[in-house]
Amino acid sequence: MKHTPAAASRFDPYSPLSGAIQVVVTGALTLIDPSAFRPDTRRVARGALSAATGVLVGAVWNHGMRQAMAEHAAQASESAERVQHQDASEPGRDSGASGAEDSKLAGTGAAIGIGGAMGVLTYGWMLLGEKIDAGIHRSLANRGVRHPRVVMALGAAGLTWVLFEVDRRTRDDDGEAPAAGEAPAS
Repeated sequence: MKHTPAAASRFDPYSPLSGAIQVVVTGALTLIDPSAFRPDTRRVARGALSAATGVLVGAVWNHGMRQAMAEHAAQASESAERVQHQDASEPGRDSGASGAEDSKLAGTGAAIGIGGAMGVLTYGWMLLGEKIDAGIHRSLANRGVRHPRVVMALGAAGLTWVLFEVDRRTRDDDGEAPAAGEAPAS
């Protein structure tokens, strides 16, 4: 099996430290019983987490779009220069500047839309997740498990570790996942 090389940074998502943090956080959060909170508290928590998710996803999307535009700026500049040389006979026409501004506005609009959609989706998943959580808790309690939250936390932590390891081991040296149908590097 392929092992990821030593982490280049402490923020490497495939480092064993990152995996351990994910496992501990997942287990600790699973210990919290959402049904123990008042409905208003759950609604506020859902809303806050959904809003934070939407803002984060939108910001990451916008950052990615800006990175992509920066990488292609040289190509766009070169193309704009060619067009301007071709359109030199038409005074007052500037084809390059307005295209870049339109791209920035479109990228920001897409980021806001995707962030908003992810916020709404997160809220819906949290509603569903609370129902699933309550069902698992109830099922374990009905079967005589004395501490169902601890069992659920251990199960969630174990599943998180397995998924982390599968993802980490299927990545290549650059952290890229194999293409569909391609076997992981070994």
